[in-house]
Amino acid sequence: MKPLICLLAILPMARLAAHVGLENTTDIRLHADRMEIVTRTSPMLAWALLGPDAPAGYDAAGQEAALPLLRQQAARLLDVMAAEQQMVPLKTDCQFEVEDDIAFTLVFPRPTTWPVTIRTGFTHLLGEMDRGTVSFYDHTEAGYRRDIDPTAVRSISRRHPKASFQPVAISAPPVTMEVPEPPKPGRTFWPVLIMVSVSGAVLLTVCFRWNHTRAM
Repeated sequence: MKPLICLLAILPMARLAAHVGLENTTDIRLHADRMEIVTRTSPMLAWALLGPDAPAGYDAAGQEAALPLLRQQAARLLDVMAAEQQMVPLKTDCQFEVEDDIAFTLVFPRPTTWPVTIRTGFTHLLGEMDRGTVSFYDHTEAGYRRDIDPTAVRSISRRHPKASFQPVAISAPPVTMEVPEPPKPGRTFWPVLIMVSVSGAVLLTVCFRWNHTRAM
């Protein structure tokens, strides 16, 4: 707890108005040609990631000093696996956002195997009651629209630092169309009726000729 108390002391209260703890959210956005992951943290959590290298303040000078260190952290912030294969980011970055979020961005090739599992490298800094969310967005057909809803949301914590995802099209079981069996031909009595009719006609003919012969 002492490191967190120290961090509270060095971060100006005005900056902590929106972020009073170790808030964090992670968005995974799957595009047609890549997968982009953005993790946003509170200043306190970002400074905790830097440990003893964290600047003494969060003013403009402190942010300027912290930015290159945070960009180094971005590359190892998340451990990403596609099925059982380690994924290596094509690009990583870190930026201070307007609302005092600190955004870590990692860009990967689009996975070819699923599920994708991420293991966060910061949940060990969380307290027992702290939580974060990881949301998965599939932009494959939606392009660059930002108004789509996540297809899945997972909670992460100190005890549960991992989350797995895959596109809905892969998650859903394949739909199999049942082909109805052709109707079995039912029994028909037409051949029997024909045979009976023919037999009757033959019998009548024989009887008629026999009677005619007797009459002569």
